Amino acid sequence: MATQTTTLATSEACKAILTYDDLLLIASSVTLDNLGGDNSITFWITVSGVTQFKTVLPGSTAILTFTVPLAIISVGGSAIFSNLNSFGIGMGVDTGVF
Repeated sequence: MATQTTTLATSEACKAILTYDDLLLIASSVTLDNLGGDNSITFWITVSGVTQFKTVLPGSTAILTFTVPLAIISVGGSAIFSNLNSFGIGMGVDTGVF
């Protein structure tokens, strides 16, 4: 397994960095970096209809592990995902409603 990373989303001081296996072309987690932020941020992702989210406090980093692996079709230039429904970054707390 050769682990690679690519930036999935950014919002001001926050980054969501996807970690994936470049041989099997599946991703199982995203690292959320809010080290430069002044507010808590919430990252959400829906893969194959399953939504997961995590709130990251200012100055912190967290890892969100997917319950359903994210399938990657291609990475060259920009990643293309076969079962990604939606994702995003916003300020707030864990409410479960987006």
